[in-house]
Amino acid sequence: MTFWKTESLSSLGLVQTGSTPKTSIKENFGDAIPFIKPADFKLDGTICYGNDGLSSVGLASSRLVPRDSVLMVCIGATIGKVGYTSIDVTTNQQINSLTPSDKISAKYCYYFMLQHSFKQQVVSNAGQATLPIINKTKWSRLEISYPENIDAQQKIVTKIDKAFSDIEKAKQNAEQNLKNARELFDSYLQNVFRQKGDDWIDAKLGDLAEFKNGLNFSKSSKGELINVVGVKDFSGNFSVPYTQLDVIRIDGSLDKAYELKCGDILTVRSNGNKRLIGRCLLVEESEEKISYSGFTIRIRLNGSDVVPKFLMWHLKSPDTHELLIGAGGGANISNLNQKILSSLPLSFPDRPSQEKIVSVIESIRKETMRLESIYKRKVEVLDELKQSILQKAFSGEL
Repeated sequence: MTFWKTESLSSLGLVQTGSTPKTSIKENFGDAIPFIKPADFKLDGTICYGNDGLSSVGLASSRLVPRDSVLMVCIGATIGKVGYTSIDVTTNQQINSLTPSDKISAKYCYYFMLQHSFKQQVVSNAGQATLPIINKTKWSRLEISYPENIDAQQKIVTKIDKAFSDIEKAKQNAEQNLKNARELFDSYLQNVFRQKGDDWIDAKLGDLAEFKNGLNFSKSSKGELINVVGVKDFSGNFSVPYTQLDVIRIDGSLDKAYELKCGDILTVRSNGNKRLIGRCLLVEESEEKISYSGFTIRIRLNGSDVVPKFLMWHLKSPDTHELLIGAGGGANISNLNQKILSSLPLSFPDRPSQEKIVSVIESIRKETMRLESIYKRKVEVLDELKQSILQKAFSGEL
């Protein structure tokens, strides 16, 4: 019969909180030993050792965390995130560590702490300030249940290792299928605009549309409340996501020139993330008054030669997006201006042909999104399966 015990972390080994040597002293930093911060925790629980490090001088004024220790982020948005180190490291003060004694397996402790139920204990013991934090004293009082027999612990670890390895392979396959579905759609979209017909008309976007930069809004404004499209609204969307827009108060009332109309297209013109430059959204019918932020440009077609959705998909095609990204110069902040948009080449067939092309694109996109949903759900189910395995393992059912 295997006997189980429940003890606090402080009873199971050495509990430490990391520390940061004085950053004003450059000699504290080097490559003698990795210096781990919350951003170095990978999703699979391993640690990225290749970022910052301390010198031997810095190590002397820091705390060594020996190999085979369990690390946990104990402050901020990622509180409760767990990592396992297979080499000696140091950490900053946002991380607590447990170096288990000989009576308990370090990997066993790591898996135990991966449970959602353990993270909930961490969160519930954290201070309720704006920035959640659990101090070393409270963290060291948290408990782990374990079989006294070290071989029994190792059997549990071996079973979890095998199950997690199989799950990770299945997860990688699902994530690759998700990536393939997206790449196939992008490839199709690219070919649509590369393989234009002989009857297509060549033009510049500036010959067909007018442009207007958005407004910069102030928190101290005291006028009308307006729904505003911002850069965050471009992520994963094809049309303006009306239900998630920020509501901002402006000075006075909105100038009609900044009110969006059905058929307008918005594109990101300025952002620190270069990949966001040139992303676009179609404005569809809305009963609300909608405007747009100063980090975006409105494109408004000035005739009926081009279907707005055709233009949107043209702008979203990989070739055009890369062209816009490359045109957005700037060392730290990339910027796209009206002059660049005006000179953008655009080829298009007659309206009926454009509408047919749009119909086919959206049909393929709909099927792609269905597949993406399936693969995303499969990844979620596999993550849920990990928690189910952990729950069974630490209740003696595995």
